[in-house]
Formats: sequence, structure tokens, C-alpha cells
Amino acid sequence: MISVRIAVPGDGPGIARVHVEGWQTHYRGLMPDAYLDGLDREVYAGRWRDRISQAEHGVSAFTYVACDASGEVVGFAFGSRERETGDPALGEVAAIYVLSSHQRFGAGRQLMRALAARLADLGCRALLIWVLTENQSARRFYEAMGGRAEHTRVRTIGGADLPEVGYVWDDLPWVAGE
Repeated sequence: MISVRIAVPGDGPGIARVHVEGWQTHYRGLMPDAYLDGLDREVYAGRWRDRISQAEHGVSAFTYVACDASGEVVGFAFGSRERETGDPALGEVAAIYVLSSHQRFGAGRQLMRALAARLADLGCRALLIWVLTENQSARRFYEAMGGRAEHTRVRTIGGADLPEVGYVWDDLPWVAGE
């Protein structure tokens, strides 16, 4: 059984594990190997602990974790109001990852719904998430959740220019499962 809750600073190492393993597993072949091999769990654990410890965490930005029956973090999602345009009605999922071993059991769906519900509470009516164009499994997930590919951009990561697709949901309450 998977449960979803708001993250606390002590979740930093678990989030870092999911984050680094997620990138190294799902982005191999899409990003430079040297960049992926250089990802450091300890560095990421500190970043996540610091992010979650900030006073505005839970207000303007928030992180949810998905935990298995033993309480181990097996997924996470980070969201906020959309950061580039400043549109107060648009929320953004900046990151969502679930360990490969726990995918297809509803954790990603629960995380998306938790973020969508929180964004709806903040007055957001729509949702945006960016995904690497070549990340077909994530794209299928967003499409199954009702997302519509609407935007494109190129993002530089690890020295490589990587095309991304922006998925949009215009009806945030539906994503939230209301």
C-alpha cells in the first residue's frame, strides 16, 4: 500500500535516492552519461532538506512523498505556482519521480492528485509540467492523466540541449480527482 503525505526535512535522503535513481534510470541515453554518473545523493539530500526547511515550503511551494507500507520514500513530487510567466492561475509540477520498482501501482497518480489539490486550494485553475520529449513513458503517463501536449522548449542540462514538451491540464479539479 502506498500513502502520500507532505514532506518533512527528514525525508531529504529518501527524496534524494528517488531523484538520483530516477534520473540515472530514466534519462540514461537521453542525457550525457558523465552528468548522470556525477549526480550525488548526499548533495541532493542536503538540497531537498534545505528546500523543505524553508519557511515558504508548504505555502508557495510544496513537496509530497509517496511511502510504502514500511514508511520508505518511494516517490515524490514538487510543485508550486508556475515560475516563468507568473500567471497566478497556473500551477506547475516541477518534479515527479517514482522508483521503477513502485511504478504502475498508483503512486504517481496519487502524487499528481495531491499536488493538483494543493494548487487548486491556492486558486490555480490549470496545471503545467515539462517533460523531455524523448521520455515516452512519462509522456504516456501524463496523457493517461488527461494532459495535453501544448508547448515546446529546449533546456540545457549537463551541457546538452534537450527538447521538452509542456503538458497542460485546463481543469485542475479533475486532475485532483474531485
